Amino acid sequence: GRPGGLLSREHSTSLAALLSHALERWQASLQMVRSSQIDELMQQRDLYARDSLSDMSSTERDKLLSWSEAHTVIAALLRGGALSRFRAAAPESWRALQRLAGTALSYGCEEAGHIALLFDLQALDAEVRKTEAVAQKLRRLLYDGGVEG
Repeated sequence: GRPGGLLSREHSTSLAALLSHALERWQASLQMVRSSQIDELMQQRDLYARDSLSDMSSTERDKLLSWSEAHTVIAALLRGGALSRFRAAAPESWRALQRLAGTALSYGCEEAGHIALLFDLQALDAEVRKTEAVAQKLRRLLYDGGVEG
């Protein structure tokens, strides 16, 4: 992966670390991804969308790229069955994770808010599917297309 990306050594020492970082990055930029600015960008042809992205700050572009990487990891873990296999292979650990997620939800813990996403895997999968086209286009424009600012 790219330096500092989700697949860098520091973030992928275990499945739990990878999942935690992916959920944290995905949730951190989800509001930005849902903004009218990104809605408009998604309606543009790639050439114009690249221009719009190049007008953004490098920090904003990095957040969008990080979000699209996180989206890819989460989608793969959900659809590849890794989370279901974890739940089946380690039911005690999964229940502990669900309790942590439930606690984070009920108390509004911002530091553990990304873990709360695991409380309802069906809702998480639905949101990941709903934002699939955005993630693919951002990844294509930012990673494959190499937008510079």
